[in-house]
Amino acid sequence: MTGAGAALAASPALAQATPETVFDQMLPAGVENYFVLAIIAGVVSFAVVVAIHWSRTQAQLSGLKQENEAAFARMQAERDAAFALLMAGYPIVIRWGPDAQDPAIDCAAPAGSPLPADRADVLAFGRWLAPAAAAELEHAIGLLRSAGTSFSLALATRHGAPIQADGMASGAMQVVRFRDSGESERAYAQLYENYRLLKRDAEALQTVLAAVAMPAWLRDGEGRLSWVNEAYAAATGNGSAANAVEKDASIFGNDADREIAAALETAGHYRAHMTLPGSGRHFALETCRVAGIEAGIALDVTEDSKALRSLSQEIDGHLHTLNKLGTGVARFDDRLRLQFANTAVRRLWQLDPEWLDASPHGGDILDALRSARRIPDEADYRGWKERFLTIPEKTRDELWRLPDGQKLRVVADPQPQGGIAYLFEDVTERMALQSRFEQVSELQRETLDNLSEAIVVFASNGRLRLSNPAMHEMWSLDESAMASAPRIDQVIAWCRDRHGENDDWAALHAAVTGLEDRRQGLERRFRRADGRVIHMSAAPLPDGGTLAVFIDVTDAANVEETLRQANEALTAAAKLRNDFLQKISYELRVPLTTIIGYAQILAGTPGAPESRRSEQTGHILTSANALLTMIDDILDLATVDAGAMTIDIADIDISRIIDSACEGLRDRLEAKSIVLSVDIEDDIGPLKGDAARLKQVLFNILSNAIGFSDDGGRIEIGCAGDATAVTVTVRDYGAGIAQEQLGRVFDRFESHTAGTAHRGAGLGLAIVRSFVALHGGNVQIESRKAEGTSVVVRLPRMPKPPEVKQIPPAAPRTAASEEAARARRTS
Repeated sequence: MTGAGAALAASPALAQATPETVFDQMLPAGVENYFVLAIIAGVVSFAVVVAIHWSRTQAQLSGLKQENEAAFARMQAERDAAFALLMAGYPIVIRWGPDAQDPAIDCAAPAGSPLPADRADVLAFGRWLAPAAAAELEHAIGLLRSAGTSFSLALATRHGAPIQADGMASGAMQVVRFRDSGESERAYAQLYENYRLLKRDAEALQTVLAAVAMPAWLRDGEGRLSWVNEAYAAATGNGSAANAVEKDASIFGNDADREIAAALETAGHYRAHMTLPGSGRHFALETCRVAGIEAGIALDVTEDSKALRSLSQEIDGHLHTLNKLGTGVARFDDRLRLQFANTAVRRLWQLDPEWLDASPHGGDILDALRSARRIPDEADYRGWKERFLTIPEKTRDELWRLPDGQKLRVVADPQPQGGIAYLFEDVTERMALQSRFEQVSELQRETLDNLSEAIVVFASNGRLRLSNPAMHEMWSLDESAMASAPRIDQVIAWCRDRHGENDDWAALHAAVTGLEDRRQGLERRFRRADGRVIHMSAAPLPDGGTLAVFIDVTDAANVEETLRQANEALTAAAKLRNDFLQKISYELRVPLTTIIGYAQILAGTPGAPESRRSEQTGHILTSANALLTMIDDILDLATVDAGAMTIDIADIDISRIIDSACEGLRDRLEAKSIVLSVDIEDDIGPLKGDAARLKQVLFNILSNAIGFSDDGGRIEIGCAGDATAVTVTVRDYGAGIAQEQLGRVFDRFESHTAGTAHRGAGLGLAIVRSFVALHGGNVQIESRKAEGTSVVVRLPRMPKPPEVKQIPPAAPRTAASEEAARARRTS
């Protein structure tokens, strides 16, 4: 069919229509339109051409398809043939394509084959190959895939079965094949494996020998050097191992080489000690000959020889020292044979020296000692002997009590190198001394425990060594805490916590912890917070310790204090008596002299005028009154001192008392032209007290002020009150009192004229203070030299009556008492 025919056949519409019909249908109604007809004709022509071309193309494609199918069939057959050839004899094949990450695995391992039967186990080489074989295979596959390097390996499975693995690259594909080795291949693989191991061992051994610092060498069957290490080359004076081999250098000389060769010919092995010529260094030589090859190595033992000589000398020194010891030493080897017995143990055992030098067994020695009764008597001697001869795991210490009363300390010490050493120490005397010491210590302990004094001993390091129960009780210390050997600081802290701070503890601390050559004894007495008086003494001991003793001297201290106070009171009374006699003798002499003088005048002038007699009589009365006042003051003070003074408490008018006192001294005020001003606060309020005693108080204060005032001076009396007390102030502007004398103005028989004409027994202000104190008040005095004095009396509005002591009645006077009194006065 032509191309046009094919086109018509392909179009049913065109096949059924005639050309005229086609043109009639395509032409428009107007035939005259030739232009349209021309276009239609062109389109038809183009369609015919396309149909013809398409028909030809279809024919060509059909032919190509048939050719490709034939080529593909040929290639498929070739591939199958190639794969069959590839798989021939290889049950397992692994293929990697150009783009495939996961390989294709063909697995057809027969039953009983060492190869894996499961496709999933093929790539897990470590599961079915030996570790070294798996590592070798993975390395080879890595090179195959990265560089296309082929390989052929004889491998072993985990069970030791040999297999063959071949790897190759073909274009972009890599293939690895596995098969079970044949009998010859197995033998070859075994030989190869043995060769590989031998080569590895030889290389490792040669590497080690080359690196060691001892000479090593190999000689061939002709006796020439075939290999040496660098140490051999250095020992022979050659620069390198190659030079030594080339020169066939001998390390110990030709004579030594011939001696070695002769020995190897006979025994195949030779061992000796040789000296390197020219160096003096000693070597231990080991040589052997195997299959005609001589191998040798030399170990430098120069330092070992020196150490051996030094060790031998040291052992001799130790043996010499052991023979000088008083403690017996016997050493047995691991077979319990005697190796050494020093002089002390030989003297202790008293056995035959020659027999001991023959290294007898330990059991035989015990039997001999038992016969000589130089070991303890044991009921079960056999068991005791077996236990004694057993080498213990650690040191064993026991005490032997011999039949003759001797006591031995026996120490069994297992030796690190095997065997056992026994130490025999005679402790008879030491145990006797220890027993006596313990008895003395117990005696001292009991003595200390039963002492009433608190005793404590500190060691030179400041720790407590001993203390007795009296110490624990006195300072409230815990006995268990004291038993733990606390330091001096802790003991002092406990005592301070329970009985208060005390500076004397620092002195005790210094006595205990001071330098030994500067330590001195210590004596202190102090009062604790609870009022107990403790006497502390510390003394250094010869061993550097310190003994401290605490004694409760409270009763003695109280008696001592009572005696001291009594002595002070007696001393004060004696002083008071002496002062009283000194003062009163003068004060009594003046009025008595006046009285006597005027009395004599009256007696000697009977015809004197009446006025003269009245004047003289007035002087006598004045002196007598002064004497009476002095005696009254003395009696009042004595009554106050005896605690028998009473005051009559009643409502009083302080202004009247002040006026009365001023009125009694008016003549003295006028005699010295002193201006007296009195300022009493209005409505001073009520006041209770003894009017007579308070008048005496104001009288004495005002009299003192008049005495210290200059002629024409001024004295001020002020009186004020508050809710609880009334205050009376007497101020003068006289000579004043020095500051150093103010503290003594209220003392008895203290009289200071301060440059004035004032004289007195020094009892006035003492009476003032006593009477004011009886009212529960107080007296204060302020004074400045040349500025005057101010005395302030403060009286409570409601005084508390004082407690009155009962004065015991005087003892009746008898002839005996009078005689005793005369004796005391004359003594």
